[in-house]
Amino acid sequence: MTLPERSDASGASPPEPLAKEIKRAGMMYREFWRQGTVAIYCAKGGGPRIEYEVFQVQLFPTEEFDGRRYPAREGLPKNSEWGELGFTYTNNSHRNPASAALAKAQGLLYWKGTALPGPLKGALAA
Repeated sequence: MTLPERSDASGASPPEPLAKEIKRAGMMYREFWRQGTVAIYCAKGGGPRIEYEVFQVQLFPTEEFDGRRYPAREGLPKNSEWGELGFTYTNNSHRNPASAALAKAQGLLYWKGTALPGPLKGALAA
């Protein structure tokens, strides 16, 4: 007698991770900080503008769209979810946008029931 194959998803391949650099809206965003599914990406625009985007990393299933197949992957929230799952902090909106972004990330982790390990000062020095 042979045992049936496992029917759970443990053999499934993990989703493709979010890129460390993302080109969006004409700017290059680089991962600044991440813990679990909460991430902060930073972009420096033309001139003195600095932008930090804090967001809940989304998990998208394997799917087909317009005849093209996409693997399971991590991604950004949809534009319509910004303000709920994603937030932008700039040097125009905050005196210290990096600190504001890290505070928001900490709030998202606490909201999810995950406390941040240790102080965030190391992230500010990055």
